[in-house]
Order: sequence, then C-alpha cells, then structure tokens
Amino acid sequence: MSVPAPASREREDDDLLTPAEVATIFRVDPKTVTRWAAADPPRLASVRTPGGHRRFRWSVVRAKLREMPDERSLSRKPVINRCAPGKDDAMLER
Repeated sequence: MSVPAPASREREDDDLLTPAEVATIFRVDPKTVTRWAAADPPRLASVRTPGGHRRFRWSVVRAKLREMPDERSLSRKPVINRCAPGKDDAMLER
C-alpha cells in the first residue's frame, strides 16, 4: 500500500488530477470540468481510468491555465465616458 504524497509537493507533468482538483484550480464546479472534457472538440483533454472515471494530466491543465487571461485583468472594469462632448464640461472641471 502506497502512502499519498503531501499536497505541497511539486506536480509532475504526468500527474493525473480528478475533476474536483481541476475545478479547484479553475474555480469552477467539477461538473463544468466534466463538460469541458465531453465537449466536441474537448476544451480540456482527459483520460479515462479502467473504472471509467475522468482524469486530467497536469501538463494539459497547466497549458490551459497559461492560455487564460490573468485574473487581475478580468477584475478591472472598463472606464466608460458617459459625458457628451461639451455638455458636461462645467461638471467635469469641479
């Protein structure tokens, strides 16, 4: 019987992750991860265990993470100028 490795160890490229682990990384529901794998074409490639469960290679998950935009850029709201030119100049000068 093998002892599971501590969670803090560095992952190897061929490590297999469960849908729940991948969901935690992407901050989505595990069902969403399963849907990504079942899409045609798959948004996230997976392998099947002999029991039929999905597993995701760390190298594939890491590559997908690199494709995604930085979270900090998503949290910024665009600045929209709602003032018509010249109409609210007095208000803007205050």
